Amino acid sequence: ADRFGTKRVALVFAVLMALTFIGKSQQNGSYLLFLILSALFGTVAPGCSGLIFSRAVSGWFHKARGRALGLMSAGASIGALLFTPVVAWMIDRHGFAGGFAALACLVLAVGMPAIAWGLDDRDEPARHDSGVSEPTTQPVGPARRRLGEILRSRAFIALAVAVFAL
Repeated sequence: ADRFGTKRVALVFAVLMALTFIGKSQQNGSYLLFLILSALFGTVAPGCSGLIFSRAVSGWFHKARGRALGLMSAGASIGALLFTPVVAWMIDRHGFAGGFAALACLVLAVGMPAIAWGLDDRDEPARHDSGVSEPTTQPVGPARRRLGEILRSRAFIALAVAVFAL
């Protein structure tokens, strides 16, 4: 993410994760295919984890970085809480293949647009139109931002949607 940018890395790994889920949905019972897809998932999943998104959060949030990283970290758990009923319903109706297909659709329909639309890298402190980030040499407003202000920012919403979906 440092070399190529968070958005590019997250998009590439989201596509690979969706393809892995699609592959798992098409398994034919071959143990070798299961091992290959499981190894591929283990390789691809970290590219869509909080580790990647924390790079973007660290660039956007300077005064309230700890709070923003904490909220971002909670995203995966909240996403699992919200999307588990959808996947469970698909498994109930269509078997495990349907569950993996639902996961692929969630990544493609929710995660990728959130990454493409709202994930921007920022390497240095600068004031952005969201008003969340501020210069370190000339502070504007209070040093501590309110939680509501962070939760309403474009950067936080995009990161939250991307992390929830992946």
